[in-house]
Amino acid sequence: MPKPSRRIENRAYLKTFADVLYWLNDEGLIRVKSIQEFDGGYAFHGIQLTSKGIAIIQAKPKDPELGESIEKKLAEPGNTDAATYTKIGAFVGGVIAGGIQTLSG
Repeated sequence: MPKPSRRIENRAYLKTFADVLYWLNDEGLIRVKSIQEFDGGYAFHGIQLTSKGIAIIQAKPKDPELGESIEKKLAEPGNTDAATYTKIGAFVGGVIAGGIQTLSG
């Protein structure tokens, strides 16, 4: 099976990254001034963490592999592989779901 070209891999990576930014924005973890979509890409302008986003990255995860906080884990050089990002995503999703469950009842 032929290996995908680097250009195709980069496009898939950028699409995934844009999807994550849209999700973070929709969940209220970041604030974005404007988003431009164009052929082959996206441009996000004025991205800022909200207070909710800051609270989540400073929260203590239950998974010992994530360490004291997401903030500190991401600051460690060389420790951000795909498995780590998956665990971070699961943690953030769990925090959001827990907050929604608390608010609903």
